[in-house]
Amino acid sequence: MTTTSRATTRPAPPPVAFVLLGVAGLLIGYLGFAYTVQVDPLWDPVSDYLFHAAPLFLAAVLCILIGGGFIVSRLPQDRPASVLFGLWAGGLLSVAAFPGNVSSTVSTVSGELHRFGGAVFMSCLPVAALRIAHVLSAAGRRVLALSRVRWAAVASLLTAASFGLAQLFPVLPQGLLQRVALVAHVLLLLALAPLMRSTPR
Repeated sequence: MTTTSRATTRPAPPPVAFVLLGVAGLLIGYLGFAYTVQVDPLWDPVSDYLFHAAPLFLAAVLCILIGGGFIVSRLPQDRPASVLFGLWAGGLLSVAAFPGNVSSTVSTVSGELHRFGGAVFMSCLPVAALRIAHVLSAAGRRVLALSRVRWAAVASLLTAASFGLAQLFPVLPQGLLQRVALVAHVLLLLALAPLMRSTPR
């Protein structure tokens, strides 16, 4: 008679997660193409699309939230990582719920909440990813995926920091740097996906 281990195996990332992240990328790409006159991709933040095509912008944010949520909810997590992932989700929701400032010279409560939410979600995901990589490495998991996660997390932090600097120094192309940071953010989610496989509970 054979026995089975109590350690279960987490399923591979559901295809819907990748589909939703892909849809988010397509939506942002379409907005960048269709609203080039209204929103300069080089200088204007992505959130400015909210003033011209709110349904599409909100759909893109929700696709990242739900698609990324499918992945992060199935990752091995300790308490710090869980808190960080919760903050990541809350930051994304804040970005969707509170419109940004109309311009850099006009400051509103909604705009500042939007900016704070953006800073939270862009910084919390890479820190959580580094935490997970550390925990798995300490547990004896020596896999290539951990190295990829670390590199993707560092890239995500650096690109997010460059976008933050652009808000302090107007000479930097804020729009371009934010779009690069968002690409790095999505790539980090994809790098985290393989950690869902063969992970004992």
